[in-house]
Amino acid sequence: MQRKAFTLIELLVVIAIIAILAAILFPVFAQAKLAAKKSVALSNTKEIAIGLHLYIGDYDDMIPSAAYKGVPTVNRTPASLQWCPAHVLMYPYTKNYQIWNAPGDTHMANRNDEQYLPDGLLIGKFIPLSFEYMGPINTVQANGYDLNTGIGSGLLEVGATPNPLRSATSFDEPSNTVAFAEIWDLGGNSKVGQWGGSYANGCDVVKLAGRTPTTTDNPTATGGNVLPPGCTSAGYYAYKPTPGYGGLANYAMIDGSAKAMTWGAVRANDFYKFKVAKPSTVYVP
Repeated sequence: MQRKAFTLIELLVVIAIIAILAAILFPVFAQAKLAAKKSVALSNTKEIAIGLHLYIGDYDDMIPSAAYKGVPTVNRTPASLQWCPAHVLMYPYTKNYQIWNAPGDTHMANRNDEQYLPDGLLIGKFIPLSFEYMGPINTVQANGYDLNTGIGSGLLEVGATPNPLRSATSFDEPSNTVAFAEIWDLGGNSKVGQWGGSYANGCDVVKLAGRTPTTTDNPTATGGNVLPPGCTSAGYYAYKPTPGYGGLANYAMIDGSAKAMTWGAVRANDFYKFKVAKPSTVYVP
């Protein structure tokens, strides 16, 4: 009896078919994986927004500061390190530090805020912080640093002149105002934020997802690529933005909601979504 077997041609055809199917399916799998990470990050963003909303309810309608100095920290000296960022102040309402990490953000080397925690819960765990508290940023309207943007002016320190806290009712459109932005501080050729990436202000808008790194303004890029006054040096344009999810990143809003938005959406009308009192004038970048 003769034993039946595949011919070389048949084997090559089967291998070619498998290779074609793999080439078709792998990008689909990658997109599905990215979509899953985006969904988890959006869920985390929603938890952060709800935590902020609960905090506001317990503190007479006041937004937490970006950082508070004066609470003793665990094994941390000098006193200059004894800061409690907003994610620590909000911990009683979130009960989980993992929600501050987006699944795709694995840049741990310079992202650990453990030195600022009074309770030591993050020490040794190296959880990257993927969301930043939005302080005042640069805008065209202010021709630079705009105190009408951001959810708070920054720091509170015991014994020092306090920066005023904002009331939640001071925002014209709470559902359309960003409180926390998903920003991954990549280190190296990127714009690394303060306190391990827990606070964004000024020209930190270059870290927002979806912006195209260039060397100059590029109004024809998707959503435009025009940076505000004070942020237009070649170095700022070259900084790498948050990788995000195909140009999208997640944002927690003042009213407790969360949204996934592109660079074009957050850059529109001179960073309108970051402004406290919404201007009636349309500002074109």
